[in-house]
Amino acid sequence: IALVGNTARSDWSVALYQTKGKDMIISHNTGTTSPMTGGTLYEYQNIDEATVKGVEIAYNFDFTDTFFLNTSFSKMKTDDGEDGKLPFRPKTLAKIKLTKEFSHNFMLAVSANHTGKSYDGDDNVDSYTLYDAVVNKAVNDNVSLQLAVNNITGEKLDKDSDNHMTELLGREVKVSFNLNF
Repeated sequence: IALVGNTARSDWSVALYQTKGKDMIISHNTGTTSPMTGGTLYEYQNIDEATVKGVEIAYNFDFTDTFFLNTSFSKMKTDDGEDGKLPFRPKTLAKIKLTKEFSHNFMLAVSANHTGKSYDGDDNVDSYTLYDAVVNKAVNDNVSLQLAVNNITGEKLDKDSDNHMTELLGREVKVSFNLNF
């Protein structure tokens, strides 16, 4: 169920959802570590039924014709069919992005992406926030150049207390050349 609205400078939506699934495949912590990497080993497991329900809220606002705000927030509750949580489904997700377009086809965007606490099948997993920035310059209709810095603060998820399915590489700087034809 969703409710959507817009004005001349903004749009928003609120959506409620409930999904029931049968024979869902999940990742399960085996409690062992890889002899090669030292990382936690996971195996796939089939659960008979699962329920995921939540709310998603989005709001976008144009401050001017060249300055924009995009936001979203999701809150989720999961059940593995036996009154337990589904692993690696964060309780909350939140995103905010500011974009500014300048003259001469130049654009700057900064964003923050928050992933809330989750559950790895055995333990709770801490939340984290990543900050990113991108600068884009359109040379013409077909060519653009881009500089992106992902995970500006160098957040790592490999602390002893963390047990995430994936590892972050830390800060990542990318330069790209885009050609559209």
